[in-house]
Amino acid sequence: MKILLIEDNAQNSEIFRRILNNHGHKEVVIKTTGLEGLEATHGDVFDAIFIDFDLPDLDGLQVGLSLYSRIRNKQMKPTLLIALTAQSDKATLQEAEQVGFDAFIGKPCTEADLVGALRQLAERNHAEDLPR
Repeated sequence: MKILLIEDNAQNSEIFRRILNNHGHKEVVIKTTGLEGLEATHGDVFDAIFIDFDLPDLDGLQVGLSLYSRIRNKQMKPTLLIALTAQSDKATLQEAEQVGFDAFIGKPCTEADLVGALRQLAERNHAEDLPR
């Protein structure tokens, strides 16, 4: 699974990369701004994108909205979008759901939160692809 992590905190990025690598996700691309993250999706294909909401340029909701627009318009392949933020209040969760994020992880998070969200989404998507 190829993963894009859009996170401006270098320490968090390294921790998340290490966790994902330890669970078999060896291709983790890190970008530190929303614009860099969006640019990365124009030149590469990712299976999942983790998006921090507190970025120095665009906020994570704007990044997610832009990506979902491209997915809906078939300008980008369907990709799991996972909100990753310290803003874990009910209003932020509702906004993320309205934008269309597949999962929401509040920071600080555990290894189980990070890997569990990917596993759960992958299992859900696999089940949806099975013939009925």
